Amino acid sequence: MPASNTSASESKHTAQRVATALLAERRRIAMAFRAIDATTTERAAELKTLQLRHDAPFDDLIRLGVIHQRERRFWFDESRYERTIERPRFRSIGMVVILLIFALFVWAFVGVMNA
Repeated sequence: MPASNTSASESKHTAQRVATALLAERRRIAMAFRAIDATTTERAAELKTLQLRHDAPFDDLIRLGVIHQRERRFWFDESRYERTIERPRFRSIGMVVILLIFALFVWAFVGVMNA
């Protein structure tokens, strides 16, 4: 395999690993909030209680509006998480399935028309 193809393939796999790790970290953060029911302003909790770090994935969820801060306490917006993190993934998978089914029908139609 030429060197250029190898590096492109490695980049693709690296990007997939990074995306998978980010999704896993987002889910770990979500589970920490759910575990102590810090899902409303009234139930906001400190990072120490949540046993979380204020790192890049945490900041990303703040930027996306999934985590909100109230003074030194944080709470998790479950519906926003579903809308911005979980559902778009399933929507993408659904679109791929629909496109594959459509391609199968086109392939079958062309086969019938050429027979």
